[in-house]
Parts: sequence; structure tokens; C-alpha cells
Amino acid sequence: MAVGKLTPLGDPAPNAPKWFAAVEMIRLAADRDWLHKATKEISKYWRHKRERRMNPLTAVVTAD
Repeated sequence: MAVGKLTPLGDPAPNAPKWFAAVEMIRLAADRDWLHKATKEISKYWRHKRERRMNPLTAVVTAD
């Protein structure tokens, strides 16, 4: 959702459960290109999350 590949119904709060239209989910599941892009984004998210956890000093941004 953060990269704009999927949008929830309504205007939920950031910490609220998200609901999605079943019709849209079925349409997107049939779109191979969308699935490829979404899978790459998910992989990138988890790779960066693991890297931050393994080396927390590189995740800290210092202000000059």
C-alpha cells in the first residue's frame, strides 16, 4: 500500500484494519504484470527490513 500499488476502501486511519474490494482483488490477481511489480515491491520491503535489523547503525540518519 505504501508504494501505491493497492488502495483500501474508504479513508482508514493509519493504524486501522484495511478493507479492499473483492472485485478489484480478483482483477489484480489476474494481471500478471501487476503481480510481478507487487511481488518485487514486497521483496524489496522485507530485504530492507532485514538489513535494518541486522545492521541498525546504517539505518540511523544523522542531521548536519
